[in-house]
Amino acid sequence: MRPGPARKSTAMTASTNGTAPASIPRRLFAQTDGVRGRIALAAGFGLLASASGVLRLSVQGVALADLFAGKPFGDVVPWLLAVVALPFLRLTFITLQQLVGHETAARMKVRLRGRIYAHLLDLGPGSLGTRRTGDVLVAAVEAVEQLDIYFGRYLPQLVVSFVAPVGIFLLMAWIDLPSALLFLAFAALALLAPNLFRTRTNVTSVERRRAYDDLAAEFVDAIQGLPTLKAFGQGARTGKDLARRSWSLFEATMSVLALNIAEGGVSNVAMLAGAAVTLAWGAVRVEAGDLGLAPLMILLFLGVEVFRPIRELRQLRHQNLLAMASAIGVFDLFDTRPVVTDPATSAVPAGKAIEPVIALRDVTFTYPRATGGTARQPALTGVSFAVPAGGSLAIVGPSGAGKSTVVSLLMRFFDPQGGTVMIGGHDLRTMTRAQVRDQMALVSQDTWLFHGTVADNLRVARADASDADLVRACTAAGAHAFVSELPAGYGTIVGERGLRLSGGQRQRLAIARALLKDAPILILDEATSHVDAENEAIIQTALAEAMRGRTTIVIAHRLSTVSQCDQVVVLDRGQVVEAGTPADLRQRDGAFARLVAAQEVAYAVEDSADFVPVDATPVQSPTEPGRVASVSKVGMTAVAEADADDAGVIETGWRLLQLVRPQWVRLSITLAAGILGAAASVALGVTSGILAGAAGVPGMSDTVATLAIGVPVIAIVAAGLAWYESWISHDMAYRLLCEMRISLFARLERLAPAYLLGRRTGDLTSMMTGDIETVESFFAHAIAPAFVAVLVPGFALAVLAANSWVLALVLVPFLIAVGFSPYLIGSRTDRIGNRLRAQTGLVNAHVADSVQGLREVLAYSYGTRRLAEITRQSEALTSLQVAYGRQLGFQTGMIEGTQAYGGLAVLAFGGWLSTQGTIRATDLPLLTMLAFTCFGPIAQISQVAKELQGAFGSGRRLFRVHDAPVAVDDGPGVRTDAGSPADHPAIEFDGVTFAYEPGLPPALADVSFAIRAGETVALVGQSGAGKSTVAHLALRFWDPQVGMIRVAGRDARTDILDDLRGRMAVVTQDIYLFRRTVRENIRLARPEATDADVEAACRRAQAHQFIEALPDGYDTRLEERGASLSGGQRQRLALARALLRETPILILDEATSHLDAANEASVRDALVAASAGRAVLIIAHRLSTIRNADRIVVLHAGRIAEVGTHADLMSRDGAYANLMKSQMRQDARIGAPVAAG
Repeated sequence: MRPGPARKSTAMTASTNGTAPASIPRRLFAQTDGVRGRIALAAGFGLLASASGVLRLSVQGVALADLFAGKPFGDVVPWLLAVVALPFLRLTFITLQQLVGHETAARMKVRLRGRIYAHLLDLGPGSLGTRRTGDVLVAAVEAVEQLDIYFGRYLPQLVVSFVAPVGIFLLMAWIDLPSALLFLAFAALALLAPNLFRTRTNVTSVERRRAYDDLAAEFVDAIQGLPTLKAFGQGARTGKDLARRSWSLFEATMSVLALNIAEGGVSNVAMLAGAAVTLAWGAVRVEAGDLGLAPLMILLFLGVEVFRPIRELRQLRHQNLLAMASAIGVFDLFDTRPVVTDPATSAVPAGKAIEPVIALRDVTFTYPRATGGTARQPALTGVSFAVPAGGSLAIVGPSGAGKSTVVSLLMRFFDPQGGTVMIGGHDLRTMTRAQVRDQMALVSQDTWLFHGTVADNLRVARADASDADLVRACTAAGAHAFVSELPAGYGTIVGERGLRLSGGQRQRLAIARALLKDAPILILDEATSHVDAENEAIIQTALAEAMRGRTTIVIAHRLSTVSQCDQVVVLDRGQVVEAGTPADLRQRDGAFARLVAAQEVAYAVEDSADFVPVDATPVQSPTEPGRVASVSKVGMTAVAEADADDAGVIETGWRLLQLVRPQWVRLSITLAAGILGAAASVALGVTSGILAGAAGVPGMSDTVATLAIGVPVIAIVAAGLAWYESWISHDMAYRLLCEMRISLFARLERLAPAYLLGRRTGDLTSMMTGDIETVESFFAHAIAPAFVAVLVPGFALAVLAANSWVLALVLVPFLIAVGFSPYLIGSRTDRIGNRLRAQTGLVNAHVADSVQGLREVLAYSYGTRRLAEITRQSEALTSLQVAYGRQLGFQTGMIEGTQAYGGLAVLAFGGWLSTQGTIRATDLPLLTMLAFTCFGPIAQISQVAKELQGAFGSGRRLFRVHDAPVAVDDGPGVRTDAGSPADHPAIEFDGVTFAYEPGLPPALADVSFAIRAGETVALVGQSGAGKSTVAHLALRFWDPQVGMIRVAGRDARTDILDDLRGRMAVVTQDIYLFRRTVRENIRLARPEATDADVEAACRRAQAHQFIEALPDGYDTRLEERGASLSGGQRQRLALARALLRETPILILDEATSHLDAANEASVRDALVAASAGRAVLIIAHRLSTIRNADRIVVLHAGRIAEVGTHADLMSRDGAYANLMKSQMRQDARIGAPVAAG
């Protein structure tokens, strides 16, 4: 699917955001070039299958007429033998049609998914910045999957539905023109009547698609931020919000179904009434002598078959409508145009070297306005500077000054509205985006690692890098030692976003990746903000070597990095306020000197005011490096393999049935409607058979007249009951789906964050959307039909046995074969179905990772390879779908063939018995029709076998989530006799030993310390020492295997979790902000807080000023993860959130690492005031932030190495002193740290 021509835009993303539903079929069909021959082939096989079915029934009608007329059985045998081959032909044609259809759909889905991601690469972060990940996921995965029906079944069936009635009409016209004209009229009504609902159906389908997208997007946001929600006790509240969205989806779905079922009801009435009226009129004409008996018997058998193509098209309409609605999201994405495009011809010939000279000349840039949002303030205004080849430039300034915006312009994620950005003397707009990005290696402040091994993530920079190259890069970045200690070394899975590693470890791998690229221009955006001092010294040495001979731009607050730069540019509110060498700028006593002086005050004075930082953002990196669930690639496949395992159809079906119990009233009504509908269908078949038999017997005019009226009436009643059963069963089914979605999130909320280590966001989203949607077929299409499938054959066998036990015995084997065929044929199909749902989850997860890591994909020219990976994943999925379709095609054909041979057997044996005088010939039409009718309910179950097997596969995946053990749960909440909380430490670790998984080294070993109210304790140590694990255990995200954690003197395990976490405010390196307004994000800490409370907290956190400058102030809606804000701005919002939350325990994990010195000093004062009387735990790499703590606990490899005050520990000349000396050596290069926010 090729996107429309790109229109260059530097102001905003262009998107229709309103693709006309009426244009979707045309636009989708336009994408089928190259497979239209296959669509025609599938339609051809469908026509041949229809022809063989019509011919079989016509010949059987002739045979029945001959038997009815009393001809010898021997005269009828040739007709019966002629019929024998026709069911086999139909089986063959159906199998081939489904095989070709599935292969066609598979090819189209791989093509579409590849085109979608290729278009995402073309759009880049600039165009996708305001799109929700969930929206993109639904478009790239679920919507494409729903289009399977359109390409594989609907298009071929559409051809069959228009062509087959013409052929059938010609056949019937040859038999009897008046009957043919009646058929044609009712066929046209059945085919065209749904168009009366089209306009309203399109509208409701779009509304349903939006509700579906909203649910998916909000679920992604909630899952990614679930640790944050739990830390604030807001998991249940978010669950209620998702529940409201689930019910909105239910209402939108039922609006679509109301119209769909109504139009289906109209079509069904037309088909059943058409067959009934045609038969009734034929019977009247036979009785009157105007029509022969043979044409009547043919009409009897053809009554329903002639409408089969239209009926099969109608059965696909609901799924097709949902597919069309989903396609709107796909085309909305394709209609979005990139904000940055390549020139028609690059100013730099391919392969020509570009001199690494950077220049910005009078650059002005404003970020695109969000749809419906207020215009933004310029991020940069009149910015100019230059960096010569091999030179280095540091960009410093307060948070939000525009530093990272410069990086985005250099990477051509955006183009400026004014001025010029140049490399090698060439305006970047005259070069291709790939040419620009190939010149640069980027380490961003928001490091993104993909789900894969350490080696996979490093080779993002250079696919052909050898193992030795990886080791050299990691050694230079200070990463080789910790990577070597991981369970599988360089083959260890790092998890989505690198969550299995600490912030410092992720940063070092990002630096190694940049070094591996070996580009002429190096851009370091806060590259060492999460690295401890010892490793920083190693990395700085490596970076100094890497910078030699390379043009380098550094955005940093670490003096050790800035001190190596030739020039410094100071930005403030998007403007250059100062520029020069570091030494010159210090002497000017200007902005740079003030930033330096502010940090000198912060870092140089040992006896300064107590520093007590606070935050309330939850732990987002639930692992200590090398210690938490870091496993090999082989190990990580266990989740997908578990999802693909066969847990048993009976067990899964029983568990699904248990979910129906709360809906027993609707279930009872559904069963009653189903049974009555089946009775009406049987009655229709019986009365039709009696009518046909009576028409051929003289003296039964009254019976014929009565039945001629009764048969159409029964047909209308049967259609009405079918309509009602469909409505009530779907109403019940979608209510249950809604409850399942609510239950799934509630379970994940209890399981998080431990369970999330083994799951990827995209996979969980696939469960919430696709898997639960798939289960609908069990609730709506299996429960009531299963009862009917027992009752109807039982009744039919009873009637047959009453006439002749031989006929009943003849039919039984065929009924058993049809009933057990899904089980006999479907064991392999079921296994494939399980693997198919698991693979769908993997594709979803891979696409989510690829979309959220798009900046890294583009920065490292990884797009082509990433697209190839997505294509491989898609091909693996579609190969399973083709195998699945092959099995199901054969299964469907076998079921139809068995039905046909069963009916033929009853006709043959009944005919022979009639010639022997055992049964009456006039009963043959009734008995034969009854035999055909009794197969219907069983065949209905068999025909939805694909959907049911998919439902069982999805059900297993969902039940595995519910069966997963909860790592921690609420305690009894009963206060013990521990005495007053004031008599005990606010929090105490007593001999705590903890490992994230059995078999892994402990993250903490025999750790003991306590913090009383009013005390500040600092945790320090190298990356991976176990510092963040302390925060995880304090929040009871996990429980220790040995030892105890006490809060206010009592075992933390005895508390209600929300009560326990309500006593703490926590922040980590990875701050999570939701796709909500600024006000809503801050109020997450205290939902009842007033606007004045929120504003006061923001003022204390030095966030109020930048918030007011946002387009809509406190009502500005943030992007996912707060991506539209700088790291410092996100940190200040997190601090404001912490200040809003009044708790006795405050935990801070690198909470001010992105703040500039001036803001940090102000925030420090606010935190000192806020911390009075509270227990404070500081986790930090920067030792200068914790030197005034009451006690410092030094962790090494999970154990306490030292405890004491700063002065005590320095005098011991131990581990703490060594860490401090490493930092002092770094800072001594220029005398003090330099601010950068």
